[in-house]
Amino acid sequence: MLVGKAGININDFYELEPREASLLLRAYFEKEEEKWMHTRELIATIINVNATKKRDQVKGKDIIKLYFEKEEKKISKTPEELYKITLELLKKQ
Repeated sequence: MLVGKAGININDFYELEPREASLLLRAYFEKEEEKWMHTRELIATIINVNATKKRDQVKGKDIIKLYFEKEEKKISKTPEELYKITLELLKKQ
């Protein structure tokens, strides 16, 4: 990976310590992630410029889900319901 896609010379690769190779590989993946984030924001901008209504506008996260992003969990209960459940659990202890 480092020699091919990241552009490291094969002789330089063999001189790297494992820690250095790991840091270079991490930097390579971070650069790739930034490229994908940039790409999806460009796509969203193009869509939003051509959107005729506000509701038709999108966010980059809506277009492409990237593997390193955690999915947001939505809470289906109201704060009052969660408070009642917490009180019931505390009473059982």
